[in-house]
Amino acid sequence: MSTSPFLEQQKQLYKNIKPCYCKAVRAMVYFNSEGLRHLLYDKHRPRNFKEKHYRVSLINYLHEVVTKANAATQQVFANPPCQIWILEWVEVEDIKGAKYKIKVVIRKLGNGNFHFWSVMQKRNKKNTTKNPSH
Repeated sequence: MSTSPFLEQQKQLYKNIKPCYCKAVRAMVYFNSEGLRHLLYDKHRPRNFKEKHYRVSLINYLHEVVTKANAATQQVFANPPCQIWILEWVEVEDIKGAKYKIKVVIRKLGNGNFHFWSVMQKRNKKNTTKNPSH
């Protein structure tokens, strides 16, 4: 199965991201192959075309969000020993001047290093309440 030129370009961009310091977790964050794999696959199955492109399009903001985030929420899992840190929403601006809020998830397995795990853009919530007066 062939991949799009955009997907290949974003993969290369990801591979060139250097580790950076995240003040929210007070540690260096690394961008390894596990993070890239998680953007492309979900539970060892390829994500659909639209989801892959959405996720890899956010690679452009990873370094900025990790270095700018001031706070993070930690979740700890026992088996395997794993820590997930969800960085606060950080506002970023694209080359056209549009502003977005981006959230990054970083992970730490056992005594290993922190590494990038996932990224998402804040979406506008629609009011789904059928009867908002109650």
